[in-house]
Amino acid sequence: EWDTQIPAAGIAIFGPAETLSGSEPGPTLTVQRANPLSVVGTLDAALDSYLNNGPLSDSDRWRITDPVQTVQIEGRDARSVSVQGSDSDGAPEMHARIVITSADNTFVYFFITAVPVDKRDRYDPTFDAMLASVRILE
Repeated sequence: EWDTQIPAAGIAIFGPAETLSGSEPGPTLTVQRANPLSVVGTLDAALDSYLNNGPLSDSDRWRITDPVQTVQIEGRDARSVSVQGSDSDGAPEMHARIVITSADNTFVYFFITAVPVDKRDRYDPTFDAMLASVRILE
């Protein structure tokens, strides 16, 4: 029941059609292929850059709710952090989990799950299943 959008090279967004069209806030999974580790340095540096240039660039709107943890995704070293906030006044409060790892060729992959806070209980199990099914083929 989910659709896919590819807004730019290296980015795919999955979610219900009404969420992807912007008509209803809902769950999304974004997969982003970023620069290799030789450019960004480490997973921690890549995550810090993503956070500081993304959700944490406006500290009045977003905050870290679960600090950075070292995790595994597909048996690979990874980092995970959760943030919560809103992009604008009147927009729903969102919860996002960012998981970052690298492929065998060292390209960095971000997996970002996002959902309105009031829908977390419904979609967190779906996100967990999606992240558990990740297979990086490069």
